[in-house]
Amino acid sequence: MIADYLRGLLFAYQVLPERDELSARITRHLDRVTTRHLDHAVLLRSYVRWSLLPRARRHQRLRGGGVKHRIRWAYTRINIAADFLTTMAVLGLSLSEVTQHQVDAWLAGNPGTRHEVRDFVVWAHRRHHARGPRRRRPRTASSDLGAHARTAPDHRLPVAPPRRHRLDRLPRSPRRWCSEPSVNAHFEEIRLQGITE
Repeated sequence: MIADYLRGLLFAYQVLPERDELSARITRHLDRVTTRHLDHAVLLRSYVRWSLLPRARRHQRLRGGGVKHRIRWAYTRINIAADFLTTMAVLGLSLSEVTQHQVDAWLAGNPGTRHEVRDFVVWAHRRHHARGPRRRRPRTASSDLGAHARTAPDHRLPVAPPRRHRLDRLPRSPRRWCSEPSVNAHFEEIRLQGITE
């Protein structure tokens, strides 16, 4: 706290060169967390390096302003990821063995951490460190009927007859849909017969 104040003061008076405070603080916190969780240090470092730091920098560059919110955002995600990995290790599971059931059980005990854990698990899945959650579409009667109709037609279902155009409703100018003159003359003859009858 005092060191940060003095560093800020020395930056303001240009005694020290400017540095990326966001990256420095996140990296310092990561070092503290990885000393407590040595088993998960490699995974946490790559999570911070390839996911948290680029997003924090991008957010800082696009929106500007102070860094405190982004630092707190990153601290929370690092701490939650470390707690999640430690809990799974206590259960005797590596990250690649964790299923949706274990994630749900962890979330039941830690209900306010859904977004942070999701962020870590999605990153781990995309980098092939973990299995992905298996999602199923909810089954509805219409989707079941559509799947059944595509695979095996049911002859008991009523089928509407194919729609046929009535000849008396042909367009006035058949040339719009046929370029053959003899066919056009034939359809014109049929159309006129339908009108006179």
